[in-house]
Amino acid sequence: MKNLDYDVILVDLDSTVYDTRHRHHLAPTHDRTKTWADYAGACLGDVPFEAVVQLIRRLWAFAEIHIISGRDGSALEKT
Repeated sequence: MKNLDYDVILVDLDSTVYDTRHRHHLAPTHDRTKTWADYAGACLGDVPFEAVVQLIRRLWAFAEIHIISGRDGSALEKT
């Protein structure tokens, strides 16, 4: 396999690794009465995109993978 030119790959958790469409209505960009904590707090219903998970597993052989998120601490245990 081809060697990658970088050592670290950043992958965003929400809407990249996990399907978050079921909670989009909770985002303040859709409903101004909601908060990002409301949106993040509904993460228990998220399901992974299997193709992305498989890609991450393959890339792991070549680079350090860091999964990042903009979630605040209110969803830490659920995450």
